[in-house]
Amino acid sequence: MPEKNNMASVSESLGGDLITGEVTVESDEDEIAINYNNGSKYILITKTPQTQIANINDIQSASIITSKYGIVLKDLNTDKVFFFVTNDSESIDEFKTVQSNFKSSFQSDKIFGTTVINSEKS
Repeated sequence: MPEKNNMASVSESLGGDLITGEVTVESDEDEIAINYNNGSKYILITKTPQTQIANINDIQSASIITSKYGIVLKDLNTDKVFFFVTNDSESIDEFKTVQSNFKSSFQSDKIFGTTVINSEKS
């Protein structure tokens, strides 16, 4: 049985990248913007039109998995886990396979897509 809340194993299962650090989050009706480690990386989540999803604006420190199937975000202060799943059957199936890694409850929302922007600082 997998170790519960193991973000590294979930990242491996999803073929994603795992990052951990400080975040600031802003959102509007169309997108969520996550600013990771003071602009070293930006993660944009495009919401599915006319769909309410989790409010993560208060998160300040997180582990984040980015993958082609969507985003897993774990609030390090509360241990709450959020799945932002790209709304296609392959992504939904992939996320179903990793749900058992989380003993705590998680919130799962379907999204239109994600964009990850790496920023180089001089």
